[in-house]
Amino acid sequence: TIDNTAPLDIRLQGYAWDKAGEFFNGTHYRNNGTGIRFNVSARDNIVNIATCRLFTNFSNSNFQQNASLQGGATAGANITDSTTTKINNTLVDVTRDYWNLSDGGYIWNVQCNDTLGNARFNNSNFTLIIDTTSPTGVTLTVPSSSVEFGSNAELKCDATDATSGVNDTVIKITRPDGSVLNKRNHNDTHTTFTSVVGSGSTKDLNELGSYKIECTVKDKSGNSNSPGSKS
Repeated sequence: TIDNTAPLDIRLQGYAWDKAGEFFNGTHYRNNGTGIRFNVSARDNIVNIATCRLFTNFSNSNFQQNASLQGGATAGANITDSTTTKINNTLVDVTRDYWNLSDGGYIWNVQCNDTLGNARFNNSNFTLIIDTTSPTGVTLTVPSSSVEFGSNAELKCDATDATSGVNDTVIKITRPDGSVLNKRNHNDTHTTFTSVVGSGSTKDLNELGSYKIECTVKDKSGNSNSPGSKS
């Protein structure tokens, strides 16, 4: 058999034990680093897939091989820490058993080679961000004195997040009559969200009295924090 082409269609998917049907690839954020699995499928049109190797920076921040997923000339792999399904003579589907990962950013990719030694990585690395901690330094700033009816009020919520970054801030305004108005900055990485609201009969602050102001911030992994309310 003559084959000088690398395996085709190397496809990567990651998932976690608690959300087995929710696959992640590209850049993915999680607030739980327990039970992470990595799956790869590879196809070769001429000869069999021999080995797929998982490369990550899990161990010491260096991008290196962390697991070898053996294929075989005639059958699927038999790896104690992996499960492999041989779909036909040239396609293997391999899953690397669970990793438990601490907070941080991880890069991963898979290199597969056929039985003649032709090898290929997936076209691009994937990134997994594990962040189990809530945003910190959350502060809410409201006007220090009463706002004249008809004037504007500036409301500001600040926060930082060292791992995945804040990308969702909601300033909640509860009016004197109990109705609620939300101002939101979503899908834009930020550390400060400022909302200028007007007062007046047709404005956001449309009645006289005391308003309750709250803010909640979330990072890209879904962790949240709030500094409490002000009036």
